[in-house]
Amino acid sequence: MARQPNGRKSTDSRFLKKILTDTEIDQTGCSADPEAVLWSFWAAKEAVYKVLLKKNGHTAFIPNRWSVRYRDFQDLCEGDFALRSGCREGEVGIPGSGNVYIRLFTYPSYVHCIASDKSESLNRIVARVDRLPRQENSLRTDPSLFVRSKLLRCLARHFHLAARDMNIVREPQKDGLGPPLLYIAGVRSAIDLSISHDGCYVAYAYLDRSCRIFHKAMLDRAVAQIPFSLT
Repeated sequence: MARQPNGRKSTDSRFLKKILTDTEIDQTGCSADPEAVLWSFWAAKEAVYKVLLKKNGHTAFIPNRWSVRYRDFQDLCEGDFALRSGCREGEVGIPGSGNVYIRLFTYPSYVHCIASDKSESLNRIVARVDRLPRQENSLRTDPSLFVRSKLLRCLARHFHLAARDMNIVREPQKDGLGPPLLYIAGVRSAIDLSISHDGCYVAYAYLDRSCRIFHKAMLDRAVAQIPFSLT
């Protein structure tokens, strides 16, 4: 997820060259809403990076070499219309690694992107965006704790479980914390999660395997995870 800032980063040529390809820079400059186009590219690349981390364990983040292709960008005027309409799909080409598939949701104050290494998995990702509560008595809500709480409640409703029996953990890795993992009754589950926050917004998602009731057998069965993410 990317919160659209008040400043106009779309006119910062040094910034654009760091994160966009030459084609994307041209598309941003030709758009009627260059800020929205810029952050749609950035959100997609951040989401794809999380997918690659889950899939490969380690991936260099080189956004200006990753090519975002939204299907409606064949015609820039049509692309601008799709930005206003709110939802687009496409893929991000990674040199030497193929494509990662994306779905972008555009709103006036933020853009929200989900990604998966399998195009058919996009329809099975359950994703939500929430705002942090308003600050009261100068107390600031911790966005990391807030997004975990919202995701656990969502999972509890979906799988008919008690939220108190679930825990989200990010385990230490060589280069920092790993992706979020869901533990149920102390046992690591195969449910794939993603969380993100920026400014006053938090986003969370999980892969719906169309199981309305969670059975303990799911914990014991080796289920191949389909890497996905959002930003």
